[in-house]
Amino acid sequence: MHIGQKQFQKKTLTKLITILGLVMGLTGLTHQPASANGLTDPLPILFGTTKRAIHVYSVPSVRSSLGTNGNSVTTTFRCASTEKTGGQDIVWAVEVFSSSSGLRNDVTVGQGVLTLPPGDTDVISIYDTAVFVEEGVLREFVSHGSARILATSTKIICSAFLVHPDDAPPTFITPLPVIKRTTQKGH
Repeated sequence: MHIGQKQFQKKTLTKLITILGLVMGLTGLTHQPASANGLTDPLPILFGTTKRAIHVYSVPSVRSSLGTNGNSVTTTFRCASTEKTGGQDIVWAVEVFSSSSGLRNDVTVGQGVLTLPPGDTDVISIYDTAVFVEEGVLREFVSHGSARILATSTKIICSAFLVHPDDAPPTFITPLPVIKRTTQKGH
């Protein structure tokens, strides 16, 4: 094979790869993940607001399942407003992601979104619990997931924990780490 044939084959192969790439892109045959990394995805506009949310906290180790024989577990998020009396209400939300970073609820349509008046505390759980009165319930299965707490202000403090949803008093409560945005500081 002489140099002219090699150049011809290389140009032909390059054209074929380009055409194949265009066809795959136009027909949707390329793999596009639903989410690059849930915790760092672009911030949504929360239901009932007009501005992008602020990513206030991240929570790893989120779980929820309704099992049998006492194997149920859910994650509960509690946030309190530190806004002064007479200040603005804070819209806050919980976005829950699966272990593969797939978004499990849509805060742009109100799933997992609450309005928190100054000084109040609200609770969002993935499933209803017998021990708490939740203002919001997501009802989503999550195994080894994560969550991000979003708000219209950083004037909130939050906690998160795993709890047995069917027992009052609960047979267990396990606190989860609540990390500022996506930065965890060492001990």
